[in-house]
Amino acid sequence: MSIIVRVISRLGPDWTAAIALSVQALIFLLQAVILYWQGRILRRHAATLEKQTEIAGVQANNAAKIGATLDKQERILDEQSNIMDRQLQFQQILEAKTERVTVANSLLDLNIQIDLLRNLLSSVSTYTNEMDAIAKEQWLKLPGLALQCIKEVQSSIQLGLDEKEYFLKYALDANKLRQSGSDYKKDLQELNGFVEKYKDFISRITAAAWTPQLLYVLRQRQQKP
Repeated sequence: MSIIVRVISRLGPDWTAAIALSVQALIFLLQAVILYWQGRILRRHAATLEKQTEIAGVQANNAAKIGATLDKQERILDEQSNIMDRQLQFQQILEAKTERVTVANSLLDLNIQIDLLRNLLSSVSTYTNEMDAIAKEQWLKLPGLALQCIKEVQSSIQLGLDEKEYFLKYALDANKLRQSGSDYKKDLQELNGFVEKYKDFISRITAAAWTPQLLYVLRQRQQKP
């Protein structure tokens, strides 16, 4: 380093100034190159950041679209769930109504059979062998109808406890009705007593299965003499 200083001092002030300026220019040139590369690096970094920002924007838009789609799907699923719930409720109501109507129809058949016997016996003026045969045929239908009612009422899951108790007692008492023999007046008296005991049967059976078809049958039956 001392040798360079001595050489420069021998060159004179002009050369010294020239060399100093050259060194300074070289330093500026190096600084310019460094700044240039720094600029390129910064521009690349800025471009990268811009692309990343653009990608982030696209991802945000996609996320928003996905979120909107998920919300829409959730609403659709909620609507489908509500529809399925309503369908299930309707099916349960329909099944309950079907069972109630089935039980009510069986009880109504039993009730009609008892009324047929009453009407038959009350129309008798002379109890002949022919009339006895007709009466026996009608009496024989009662046990089968009563047992069917007992079975359906006992197995019912839709009837309330009060309904079940009432209709089961009705069917059990009906199953005890038997032809006494040739004393048709005694049989008629027993049938009348049964009907009087269950005089609220029509209102109870109507409440158990409130359907237009059943009401029509009940009205038709009530209009018969």
